[in-house]
Amino acid sequence: MKKTLLFTAALLMTIISQANTITVDSINDSGVGSLRAAATAVTSGDTIRFNPNLISSGNDTITLTGEIVFSTSLTIIGLYTTTDTLFISGNNNSRIFSINNTTNVTLDSLVLINGNSTNGGAIHSTNSVSLFIQNSIIKNNTNTLTGTGVQAFGGGIYSGGS
Repeated sequence: MKKTLLFTAALLMTIISQANTITVDSINDSGVGSLRAAATAVTSGDTIRFNPNLISSGNDTITLTGEIVFSTSLTIIGLYTTTDTLFISGNNNSRIFSINNTTNVTLDSLVLINGNSTNGGAIHSTNSVSLFIQNSIIKNNTNTLTGTGVQAFGGGIYSGGS
């Protein structure tokens, strides 16, 4: 009985703790293998990684046509090395990531460029407990709020809420 109970507990812990790794295989904004498709498929605790072949010929860019929204705890691990980089661009037209109502998001080895939106050109985080950004570059992102008496926050990152 004791062995059966121990085995059952170990099996349940394995099932509960299994997080998925979703691999981005395309620089397209949408469709199979895209970052946007991975963001749609992600569940709490999952990791999104990028196929190293995306930069096998040198630098490349994922150019977004609109922000990617996350509402779950996840990790995104990019491709940023000393010689080759996969850029994620808002194309000076949209924010890159909107992170809402989640507990933990980790962004690692990402290069987020040319995001453009109100309050957080690259990243807009609201009501999220922890946002960890490491080994990453957030560059050339802008906040589009302008005018007399207008409060504008976060050209690169805006974090608000609880």
